[in-house]
Amino acid sequence: MKNSTLLPSAQPAIEEFVRVLGYRKFGISPQEIAPLVDDLMSLSTIMHPRHTVDVVTRDPTDNLFLEIALQGKCSVLVSEDRQLVDLRRYRRTRILTPATFVRSCSPHYS
Repeated sequence: MKNSTLLPSAQPAIEEFVRVLGYRKFGISPQEIAPLVDDLMSLSTIMHPRHTVDVVTRDPTDNLFLEIALQGKCSVLVSEDRQLVDLRRYRRTRILTPATFVRSCSPHYS
């Protein structure tokens, strides 16, 4: 069986992406965010999670990403969010930082 890549998302996750990109630390203007969102939307499969999870208690909005991973049957969830990364795994989904994910995909970065 061939590996496949799926980028599942949901409208609230896209909205969170826009909100976070607006943080001053990223230095991205609203005009620069719009094409990033367009690119993300073109690569994503938009889902409507059917299951609600209550795993992350410090920031319950982070549960949305676990719900998307569950619905999308994801093997990996990539995030820098500490509450998610600290879980390390949710059911069958490994939770990796972007750097760890890149290293796991490419022997050149190991």
